[in-house]
This record gives sequence, structure tokens and C-alpha cells, in this order.
Amino acid sequence: MEMPGRDEQTFKGYSLYIPRERIKAEEKHPLLTALIPLETGYFEKAAGHGIRRDALDEYIFLYCTGGKGILETGGRTHSIQKGDLAVCFSGYPHAYFADSSDPWSIYWLHFKGAGVPSLLLTLGLTEESPVLSDDVRGDLIQSFLKIAASFRRGYGFTNLYQSAVFTHDLFSTLLAQRSFCQKQNACLWDLESILEYMYDNIERRLTLEDIAQEAGTSRYHFIRRFKEATGSSPMMYFNQLKIQKACELLDTTSLSIKEISAVLSFNTPYYFSEAFKRIVGSSPEHYRKERFR
Repeated sequence: MEMPGRDEQTFKGYSLYIPRERIKAEEKHPLLTALIPLETGYFEKAAGHGIRRDALDEYIFLYCTGGKGILETGGRTHSIQKGDLAVCFSGYPHAYFADSSDPWSIYWLHFKGAGVPSLLLTLGLTEESPVLSDDVRGDLIQSFLKIAASFRRGYGFTNLYQSAVFTHDLFSTLLAQRSFCQKQNACLWDLESILEYMYDNIERRLTLEDIAQEAGTSRYHFIRRFKEATGSSPMMYFNQLKIQKACELLDTTSLSIKEISAVLSFNTPYYFSEAFKRIVGSSPEHYRKERFR
């Protein structure tokens, strides 16, 4: 149930809702069974905002872009601050409130679907640990805004499907960021800069010493930390980038196999073909033939 007095409050922002009858009519569609958004909104500096509910059969994301608040769920109280994304789990009573002295600005999204438990688990979100902490990110805000824009276009299937796609995009953005943070935390240096260095030098014959020197650490520590972060050795990762670039050149240019091998600084066309087959599963010649047959 909502807290007393909530109806009397007026907040700057928006609140958009899909009638549950429309959800019931469409949620069994194969394109919507995995994930479907139900309502969304945004309140700016929402002094007095607070809701207490019994268990719902849906989930709620709360994304704080300013100020502070509190989430109570699973018998625990969690402080919410700028940059935090919290989830209220289906089947659990919950309550959340804006801080009285520094009220939050908050985006929210109600959603459900058969794929939601797996998505949340992949993000590391559980009933015991329902909060992700990060900086305020424009790409997440854009995902919320795109969902809202789809809601505003009406309740037809096309708009429901589009809003579901944007909700998937929101999850994808969160998953990509979590993966990067896990990798970055495994490193003593800037992983993103090292990957950019590899890509910028894709046409060179970089050595392990070159890359370790760029990272400013010893070969031994670099190999160990890089593998912890990416699941691959540095030189295997670099060769995979080279083969990815080779696929692009095979798709978009008329360069011969020998020329592509030279562009990417492989020792010989034979070595290039062997590396390509090991990673892609077919020879460069067969790859090009199959792509354009």
C-alpha cells in the first residue's frame, strides 16, 4: 500500500503507465514473454516521496541521479545515493523513501517476464544485495527516456514491443558496465587504455614486452592480471583482435589473403591462415566465399 499522504504530493517529472489489461492481452506474445515493462517515470528532488507495498508480482528498478533515499526490503535497510540503481524483487514486501533533508531525484521502471530472474542474477542483484553503485551515467538515463518515449506513443503492440527492446537495452548497458568494472578491478592499471593501445596498433607486430611496458608493469604480473580480467592471455587477445580486423577486411575490401596478412603484420600468409582458422573455425578463403556466396 502507498504511504498516507502520497496522493497529496506533487512532484516535478512524469509518471507513465500501461493499463494492466493491455499487458495481460500481450504478455504471452513470444516477443514479450521474457521481459516487458509496465510503468515508468521520473521525479526530481522528490521531497516527501515514499511508498510501502506488500509483495507484487513484478520488479521495480529505482535509479537515483541525485540526492539520497532509503530502500527497505528482505528485512534489511539500504541507503540509496546518487548513482545507485536498486531493485525491488517480485514477491517481496518493500518500502522506499526520499531523504528528508536531501531528497532524491529518481527514475523508476516496473517490469516483469520469464527472463528477469536470470538477468538480475547475471547483474549480481539478489534479495540480500539489491543495489548497484556507480556514477550517474547518461546512457542509463537515455534508456529510461527511450522507454518513456515509447509509452507516450500509445498502448499498441508495436509500442509495447519497442519499449521492451529498450528495456533489454537498459539491461545490456548494465551488464556491459558490470563486466567492465569487474575487469577493471582485477587490474592494477587502466585496462581500457591497454585494450585501446592494442587496437590502435592492430597493424603492428606488438610483443608482450611492448604491451607490458605500456601497462607499466612486469611481464609476469601483466600476464596474470590481464588473464584475470579478460579470461585470455594478452597475446591471444591481441591475435583475436587482429583476426577480427581481418574479418572486417575480408568483408569490406578486395584485398587478397596475402595482402591482409601483410597489413596485419603476420609473419607469413600461412601463419595468418592458421591463426584465422584456429579462431574463426575456417580458412580466410572459405570465410570470404561463404560470406558472399
